[in-house]
Amino acid sequence: MKQKFSLGKLIVSIFTVILTITLILFIFVGLSNIRDIISEPDYYTEDTYYYALQSRDYSYLLGITQRDARLDKEYSEDVLASRAVAGYFEAATLYKAYMEAENTEKAEVQKERMDYYEGQMGEFQIHKSYIDELLK
Repeated sequence: MKQKFSLGKLIVSIFTVILTITLILFIFVGLSNIRDIISEPDYYTEDTYYYALQSRDYSYLLGITQRDARLDKEYSEDVLASRAVAGYFEAATLYKAYMEAENTEKAEVQKERMDYYEGQMGEFQIHKSYIDELLK
């Protein structure tokens, strides 16, 4: 017996092949994206810290400082000073919040942290006055 040529079966077969190839490509792209995310460096460069300081984006600076915390990493003096600015910003923000809430005990703890980080700021000491002005 001869089989009849069916245009419908041909179209379904072509459509199935196209869908299969598309699915394989999507899986490949997805795996590639996952690999890229996993292999992203979990550190920030000195330039990243400088950018945050120059733009006076202390929230961003605090965020990268917290995400860039690794025990095995050694930081340059400038990065350590930048991280101190971020610590000062966090302590000053909490100090202001505790003072407004009239929680003097916790505010004093933050004041001590502010004093500690102020001593660590090095050449970025000017940012203390910017932060203080920002939080007035």
